[in-house]
Amino acid sequence: DRTHPLSEMLADLRRQSGVDRLALGGLDGSGVEQFLTHTAGHDLDAEGIQLAEAIAQETEGNPFFIGEVLRHLAESGALVQRDGRWVPDVQLEQIGIPEGVLEVIGRRLSHLDPSVNEVLAVAAVIGRDFELRSLGTVTGSTDDALDALDPAETAGLIEPVRGRPGTYRFSHALVRTALYDELPTSKRLRLHRSVGLALEAVGDTDARAGELARHFTEAAALGEVDKAIEYSRRAGGAAIDGLAFEEAAFHFEQALETLQLAEPVDQQLRAELLVLAGNALNQIGEARGYDLLLEAERIGREDADVELLARVSIAIHASWATRVAAVGRDDPHAIALAEHVLADAARLSDDLHARVLGLLSTELFWNEDIGRRLALCEEALELARRLDDPAVLAFVLGSRNLLADFTEVGALEASIGHATEMIDVATGIDDSLVCGALVARSISLVCRGDMESGEADLGRAEELADRLRIPRLIAQCKMLRTAHTLLAGRLDETDALLADFEAYGNREGIENSAGTGAIRYRLQYERGQLADLEPFLLEIIDAQPQVPVWRMALCGVYVQTDRPELVHPHVDAVAADDFAMVQRNQAFLITCSSVARLAAVVGALESAEAAYRHAAPFDDMFPFSGAAFEYPVGIGVGAAAGALGWYDRAEQHFTQAIDLCERAGASSYLAAGHLHLAEMLTARGGAGDVERARDLAVTALATADELGLAYVAKRARTILG
Repeated sequence: DRTHPLSEMLADLRRQSGVDRLALGGLDGSGVEQFLTHTAGHDLDAEGIQLAEAIAQETEGNPFFIGEVLRHLAESGALVQRDGRWVPDVQLEQIGIPEGVLEVIGRRLSHLDPSVNEVLAVAAVIGRDFELRSLGTVTGSTDDALDALDPAETAGLIEPVRGRPGTYRFSHALVRTALYDELPTSKRLRLHRSVGLALEAVGDTDARAGELARHFTEAAALGEVDKAIEYSRRAGGAAIDGLAFEEAAFHFEQALETLQLAEPVDQQLRAELLVLAGNALNQIGEARGYDLLLEAERIGREDADVELLARVSIAIHASWATRVAAVGRDDPHAIALAEHVLADAARLSDDLHARVLGLLSTELFWNEDIGRRLALCEEALELARRLDDPAVLAFVLGSRNLLADFTEVGALEASIGHATEMIDVATGIDDSLVCGALVARSISLVCRGDMESGEADLGRAEELADRLRIPRLIAQCKMLRTAHTLLAGRLDETDALLADFEAYGNREGIENSAGTGAIRYRLQYERGQLADLEPFLLEIIDAQPQVPVWRMALCGVYVQTDRPELVHPHVDAVAADDFAMVQRNQAFLITCSSVARLAAVVGALESAEAAYRHAAPFDDMFPFSGAAFEYPVGIGVGAAAGALGWYDRAEQHFTQAIDLCERAGASSYLAAGHLHLAEMLTARGGAGDVERARDLAVTALATADELGLAYVAKRARTILG
């Protein structure tokens, strides 16, 4: 300030030409990364960047603090050298403050009056930011507190927060930490209780629930268990409303820990907290969320509490898309729990009853015929509509959208209708349901060739998923974006997107092997490299014999590697007894279309005709495997019709497929459509057929060479030869 001995000199210097006065702040995130890069002597990997972010947050970019923290990490063994690289061995918060930093902060604090240090210690308990009003309540006098803050501000230890009158902040987080760590435990606990009571007296406890939860949790050992749990629940609920699921889980798990201090432990309350924490963790794909829900289920079964069990069932179902759909097998435990709840449905509220009916129809995706699933969902829809509760109706519509019956004409339009209703109902109520419905509608729109509308829905879903920060939704959007790119024939771009999708799934613990496997298969099919996938397919067929799509994929390997004799047994097995082994879900159409095409190639005419009967009505759409858009159904049934000698019918089907590919901009599949039609015309050999076949083969070859479609190019050259 102006009384400082250097003040007059600074004023003189300012008048000199060529002199500038710089206000130095800390290094930004990029600067801290550069600091660590130069110090380590090598580029930072993902773990190193995370460490840089943590250090930047802890030190606020103060170069002296950064250097001291790094030195402390190395000396304590928290940073070690492995293979010539410095890597962190423990979490930063486990290390504590370096001695050099403590000495600097300690010297600055020691220059202040002990009474000032007392007030600053209370402020440190309140938090990095603290209000003068709360501080004065705890210390006993607002005026005395203000008098103590003045020298601390002059010393640069605290600063007023702009735009928030009466609020101060410690100039560095480490200053606050140093003060807090000096407090004896007993004094710290009493101060937390005093701060909590002071904040309650201020009012607006809903907005301050997180702060109150922290203070009363720290003071729980002094008898504040009830308040700690209550504010933790309220803070967790607010975090859920704000889509901060990690923060919500932290508050709910904090309440669970605090509850252990109660005598006796209220098991009903514990179960409710387990459900809340488990559900929040499920939303972000944390595996321990499932374990918490299983513990809540145990309590529910012991108490015969069917409503609690229903809530557990609903919370477990939140992970269905990654727990079940992504791996092609059901979850017997989730199914058994839902069945157990419905067996006692008379004791359920109508909203829980409707939700469990709907979720069971989805959980049975892989192991039940579509008839029962439809009956369950229709009952749920009837109940939900009667309740006139948009949240319940939106939830049940999410299950109905997974029940497209592709044994009936109009299934695709029905799916679009259900998804549209779900978007309308859920908008403003549950954005995660809206996001899922947009993904579902995008798939159906693209299946019928409406790429523009499908792209618009996917774009909206991507924006929502990024805002919601729910990993399973982000993963679904990444997968669908990859599928769109693959359908457009941009194979190299698909490679990059697939790598990103796979890396994200691995990072977030999302099981996506089936999805990445389906996309990789499609890529290698186009490139004529299926032979590499034979070991993988044999392994997955052994693990999932109930999913005939994998058998069809293996048949594709046999066709590309000129072993058609190995195809015949598979297509006949899948088509046996009118496709008895194929469940009537979304996999049914893609399986029939594949059997029609592959059976035609190897002359399995009985299987080709059986597949044709089921798939022919859908010749103007792409089937969706759950991860990728496959060959148009028109190509499959066209090949079957050609093999059966129904050449005019085959031409109609191929024409439908070609028109679909042109509408959707599906360049690689368009080349395949031209090629299959050329092969049929060559076989028919009518007037002008050979000339048309050559023209189509030339067109297919040009596209194949441009896009890198090695298998199509090989077959086109065979025709031209």
